[in-house]
Amino acid sequence: ALEGSGHDTVAAAQAALGQAAQELEECLTATMAAVEQAQTYSAQL
Repeated sequence: ALEGSGHDTVAAAQAALGQAAQELEECLTATMAAVEQAQTYSAQL
Protein backbone atom coordinates (compact mmCIF):
# COMPACT_ATOMS: atom_id res chain seq x y z
CA ALA A 1 0.00 0.00 0.00
CA LEU A 2 2.80 2.38 0.85
CA GLU A 3 4.62 1.70 -2.41
CA GLY A 4 1.44 2.30 -4.36
CA SER A 5 0.71 5.61 -2.69
CA GLY A 6 4.32 6.68 -3.18
CA HIS A 7 4.09 5.89 -6.87
CA ASP A 8 0.86 7.85 -7.11
CA THR A 9 2.54 10.82 -5.48
CA VAL A 10 5.44 10.67 -7.92
CA ALA A 11 3.06 10.36 -10.86
CA ALA A 12 1.04 13.34 -9.63
CA ALA A 13 4.20 15.39 -9.18
CA GLN A 14 5.38 14.51 -12.68
CA ALA A 15 1.98 15.46 -14.10
CA ALA A 16 2.08 18.79 -12.27
CA LEU A 17 5.59 19.49 -13.54
CA GLY A 18 4.53 18.62 -17.07
CA GLN A 19 1.58 20.98 -16.86
CA ALA A 20 3.75 23.74 -15.41
CA ALA A 21 6.28 23.28 -18.21
CA GLN A 22 3.52 23.52 -20.81
CA GLU A 23 2.13 26.68 -19.23
CA LEU A 24 5.63 28.19 -19.09
CA GLU A 25 6.15 27.38 -22.77
CA GLU A 26 2.84 29.06 -23.64
CA CYS A 27 3.84 32.09 -21.58
CA LEU A 28 7.19 32.33 -23.36
CA THR A 29 5.46 32.01 -26.73
CA ALA A 30 3.09 34.84 -25.83
CA THR A 31 6.00 36.94 -24.59
CA MET A 32 7.93 36.44 -27.82
CA ALA A 33 4.84 37.38 -29.83
CA ALA A 34 4.46 40.56 -27.78
CA VAL A 35 8.13 41.43 -28.30
CA GLU A 36 7.75 40.96 -32.05
CA GLN A 37 4.68 43.19 -32.06
CA ALA A 38 6.54 45.85 -30.09
CA GLN A 39 9.48 45.71 -32.49
CA THR A 40 7.15 46.00 -35.48
CA TYR A 41 5.37 48.93 -33.84
CA SER A 42 8.58 50.76 -32.98
CA ALA A 43 9.93 50.17 -36.49
CA GLN A 44 6.89 51.99 -37.89
CA LEU A 45 7.48 55.08 -35.78
